[in-house]
Amino acid sequence: MKSSDPLDKKGLIFEAYRIDGIAPEECRSIFLDWALSLPEGQDTQEAIAHFLDRYRADNPDHPMTEVLLQGQAAAARPRRRGGLEIAAARRGLGRLPPPQSGPAIIMQLRAVRRELALIDQQCRLKARTRPLVQRPKAAGDQTCKLIAPRSAP
Repeated sequence: MKSSDPLDKKGLIFEAYRIDGIAPEECRSIFLDWALSLPEGQDTQEAIAHFLDRYRADNPDHPMTEVLLQGQAAAARPRRRGGLEIAAARRGLGRLPPPQSGPAIIMQLRAVRRELALIDQQCRLKARTRPLVQRPKAAGDQTCKLIAPRSAP
């Protein structure tokens, strides 16, 4: 049944108070459905206060009254601001770059792959002329011994 209340067009809150033995979990689900159906720009706190004024006196122990009180308290808490940018600034990373679209990310990944391939190639060339390092054989010996450089083929 639809309610005549303009803040409860679907009659969700009205019907929740009419259900005998309703569980708090069901009331939370109804509350969420009601909150999502509110028109944009409607102040949620005013609507919750309206329903508490309307139903709280007759139903002080009803689970929906408790859910409405929780909704009123949860919205009053201060929100965290800044998110990743604040965390990045604290770590000295500066501002994070803006999110990019899929094709831009793919192009960046390809560029990184090419760069890594070049670095790998340079390392392999240098390894031919570098002195070899002999790893320790005994468990207690942590020093490395240098061997004479290998001659180029």
